[in-house]
Amino acid sequence: MKSSTQRNLVAAAVAVALGSTAAYALPPSATYNYTLYAAGGSSQENAAYWAAEQLLQPATIDVYTTNTSGAPDTSYLIVTGTTNSAGAAALGASGNVLFFYRFTGGPLLNDLVPLSNSPSSAAGQLPYPTIASFLTATTTSNASPATNPNAPTYKFSAVLTGNNQSPDWGLSDVEVALYNYPYNLNGITALTATQLSAISQLGIYDDVWAVAVTNALYNGTVAFPHPKTNFTKQEVQGILGGGVTNWNQLFADDGTQLPSAPVWLLDRNSGSAAKVISNLYFLGYPTAIGTGGALKPGSVTAGGVNAGYTDTILNLSGGYQDVQEKTGAAIIADLQNANQAGDYAIGILNAEFAPAFNQSHGANQYSFAKIGGVGIDSGTGSDNINGNTATTYSNVVTGAYDFVYQNVFLTRAAGGFTNPGWTAAIKSVLQTESVSGAFANQKFPNALTGVLLDPDVASVPAQAGGVILWSRNGNSTSPIQLNFDATSVQNVGGNQVISYGSDPLH
Repeated sequence: MKSSTQRNLVAAAVAVALGSTAAYALPPSATYNYTLYAAGGSSQENAAYWAAEQLLQPATIDVYTTNTSGAPDTSYLIVTGTTNSAGAAALGASGNVLFFYRFTGGPLLNDLVPLSNSPSSAAGQLPYPTIASFLTATTTSNASPATNPNAPTYKFSAVLTGNNQSPDWGLSDVEVALYNYPYNLNGITALTATQLSAISQLGIYDDVWAVAVTNALYNGTVAFPHPKTNFTKQEVQGILGGGVTNWNQLFADDGTQLPSAPVWLLDRNSGSAAKVISNLYFLGYPTAIGTGGALKPGSVTAGGVNAGYTDTILNLSGGYQDVQEKTGAAIIADLQNANQAGDYAIGILNAEFAPAFNQSHGANQYSFAKIGGVGIDSGTGSDNINGNTATTYSNVVTGAYDFVYQNVFLTRAAGGFTNPGWTAAIKSVLQTESVSGAFANQKFPNALTGVLLDPDVASVPAQAGGVILWSRNGNSTSPIQLNFDATSVQNVGGNQVISYGSDPLH
């Protein structure tokens, strides 16, 4: 898969070179034969774009933003283009496509609620920009055709009243049932058993997750030259649980007590997959409920169901803050702002958001920390997710780093699709091996960061390129289970070594 963020750097350079002379691929005034609606998590925005890209002619693709400054959209992915042969087959005829993917707020409200209700009901619909407001779009400085969501070619002020639509499909980082627990809902009404059964889900690719911290903490500063690049699970538990509110409760890598400064936790909103995954991996929630070992996140009150976040915007002069962020992009913006102020902040991010792809002031502003002494890769030289050249994902592939979960593709079990052919085609391309750039013999930064293949997907051969050597077999609450056999083990220099086949990451 192409990296949308990395391609942004190229697109920006082209835009500067072309200036206002760039030709735009498909203007808003064009006739659109198909208007398509989907929704999901913010971590899947690039996957949604890539899937649509496979069904459109590249030279015809434009990306729209509802940010009137021309900056990337923080609520919707809006793509236009003309179908290629695969897209025409999916829709029944060739034509121009206007595609909306809503991602603000997370999968619970974007996917689970609408897909568990009738598409004609108010609960089964979401607000999308009106077509009338879309038609007012003007060009940005980015080059057209578009190559990724982070380089929009058109901008407009969205009107969201009057275009409520039912999404045909959605994407989530974990299975549906995990959202339906009080600490993950935080006051949002739980889905009934009937509603849960109304959603069809299918496991697809794997996403790598990470603990992201400002580089002022990760690298140290002149005033405090003691980096903290590693967190134990217990330390992250303390932060997410609200017990650690000042950095002086923790120690740097060399054992030096961190200076007194309030913890700024860049949390996610209730109903987001990142919130569910943080609770699951670090707090044992809901897996340890039966044994009494599940911990309560600090973002909920003593009542256990009401939101307890301090604000939705980081206050750079504030004390302890548990900030309720609506998207991964919002976490990144606050990491950048905090680091520019020389302050410590922490959040849980999908590894798709590699630091080098989200620079500010010409430099990385945050890094992905080790968990229990283990990073995503070796963290050295060109094998470094926190660098800008390449990563092997070696510790992910072997299971030493297991902060990884399998995404699911969601639809209504009973059908009710406006465009079933398009939905089936999107699902099909997201199941292919090429969804992982590693399978196509590409390395970061020339492939979508943080996406690997799960051996639970039957179409992917074991130990092929980009396939991890373990799985939870479609159950995020399950411990990891190794997926290899004796035929994949070779004797190298007297040692038994697992063969990785043609995996370019090793």
